[in-house]
Amino acid sequence: MRQTWFILVALAGCSSDSTAPTNSVPERCRDTVEVLCTRNATCAAVAGEITQAQEGAFIDNCKAGAFTTLDCSRQTKILGNPDACDADMMATPCSLYVLQQGLPLPASCKALYAP
Repeated sequence: MRQTWFILVALAGCSSDSTAPTNSVPERCRDTVEVLCTRNATCAAVAGEITQAQEGAFIDNCKAGAFTTLDCSRQTKILGNPDACDADMMATPCSLYVLQQGLPLPASCKALYAP
C-alpha cells in the first residue's frame, strides 16, 4: 500500500495544456485518486493482503498518503484524459497487484494534472 501513494505522485505533470475549466480540476484530481485507491483496495482484498471489511480503511489511508504528495487543491490543469485513466485502472486485472506496492499505474494515468 505504501508504494501506491508514490505511484499516485505520477499523476502530477508539468505541461501547460488544459482540457477543463480550472475550478473543476481539483475535484477531478480527487476523483482520480479515489478510483486508483478503490481499485487497489479491491485488489488488495482479492490478493489476501486485507479483508473486505478493511477496504474502507485501506482507501482512506491510500487517499491520505496520496494527498500528502499530490495536493489536488493546487492542480489547475488537466493534461491528459482522466476518464481514460479511470477506465484503464478499473480494467487493470488484480492478478497484477503486488503486495505492499499495489497495481501498476496505467500509462493514461501518468502526468494528468499540473499546478
